[in-house]
Parts: sequence; C-alpha cells; structure tokens
Amino acid sequence: MEVGGFTNSVGTVNEAAGVKSIRINGIEILEAGVYVTDMDQLVQHIESCTRKRISGIIGVPVLKRHRLVIDLSSNKLYKSSAR
Repeated sequence: MEVGGFTNSVGTVNEAAGVKSIRINGIEILEAGVYVTDMDQLVQHIESCTRKRISGIIGVPVLKRHRLVIDLSSNKLYKSSAR
C-alpha cells in the first residue's frame, strides 16, 4: 500500500504479519491490521529537532478508537475515561 508522508512524498507500507496486538505502557491495542515502514529518516529528524527518540507513530484513527491521549507536557500516553 502507498501512503503520503509528512514531506508530501509517497512511501510504501507493508502489513506486519502475525501482529495481533501492540502493548504501549500497559495499554493493549488490538487492531485488524498493523502497517509498518522504514522511518529511519523521520526518527533522525525528530531526534535532531527535539532531542527525543520515537519508536513509532500511532495513527489518529487508533488514538480515537481506543480513547488514547498523548500528554506532551508530561511525555505520557494514557487512556481517557471520557466518551
């Protein structure tokens, strides 16, 4: 599958085989499909700008579906109780 990137370029993503869920800080994320791509350049760019290293990107649909909130001020991801 091809998707647009943050630089308006088009990249290829692949579905990760055998991944049934992802656990982040004790929060289990169950998804029908998990897609992966090489993000080395993006990781390096974010690290050079922020001095923080990321491990991956969680898409907005996943954040909304699981009511996840990214608290940038305290560098935490938590599950909201709000509906």
